[in-house]
Amino acid sequence: MPLSEYQRRRIIFLWTGGGVTKAKIKRTLAREGVFTTHQTITNTITRWEATGSVHDRQRIGQVKAIPPAYYHFIDATMTNNDELTASDLKMLLVKEFGEDKAVYSESCKST
Repeated sequence: MPLSEYQRRRIIFLWTGGGVTKAKIKRTLAREGVFTTHQTITNTITRWEATGSVHDRQRIGQVKAIPPAYYHFIDATMTNNDELTASDLKMLLVKEFGEDKAVYSESCKST
């Protein structure tokens, strides 16, 4: 289970207090009911020393398989003719953006 922000701040407080080893921090947290690993404590301290923050790094998220221009083209095309099939849309994408750029299958996975 990940540490809460309070628990991370507690680790930094104990670490910057001076003379407290990571093993002592682990024992202190265990007495407070927080059971964690030595590696988690090390990672928390390393992150704080590198960034000055105990927050998680920003996550990138899932990379979109289809560029936004393709979505706009598909929306405009479907507005004009909503009975197009996925294969028809792919052929239109190839005509509009070129063969090398329309490398997506009908299910939006790379081919």
